[in-house]
Amino acid sequence: MTIRAVALTVCLALPGMPASAEDIAPDLSLATRDLDPAALDAARRYFAMPAMQGLSATRHAPAAIARNVESNLPEGAMTPAQRDAFLAIVIEEFAALKAEHDETTVRVLAHVYTAEELEALIAFERTALGRRIAEKRPVYSVLVKDATASLRRDALARVMVRFTGQPMEPTE
Repeated sequence: MTIRAVALTVCLALPGMPASAEDIAPDLSLATRDLDPAALDAARRYFAMPAMQGLSATRHAPAAIARNVESNLPEGAMTPAQRDAFLAIVIEEFAALKAEHDETTVRVLAHVYTAEELEALIAFERTALGRRIAEKRPVYSVLVKDATASLRRDALARVMVRFTGQPMEPTE
């Protein structure tokens, strides 16, 4: 296995957050029956707001996900035809996953926030200042995701150099 393959394996295993859900809320239940109905209703209304819909669309654009997957495929792992077929499947699967992900996001909102807190978020985002802030959420989300991914990639490169004594092979 090459250093790049090891690095790729580690990168794919890195979580999006430093702690797992079990570390944060070991008794986490996102079953609808376990959530406060008022919080669930408020979460649905909050998630339906334009900024949250924009964030969802930005985070879950199947073509963007496919580009990310493609950029992580090892060189020569597939023929061009296989790669195209594989990426078409990725796009199809992630397009189908969006509705499920959105519903999960609503349940997480209802788990984390009270109905009162969600109502306050909705009211704030209906103000001029709140709308301006909310409109920036998708841009913020993408920029912070990219910036932190870059930081993790750089840290992994340093780990691999320290571990192997050799610089990582270029990724492009």
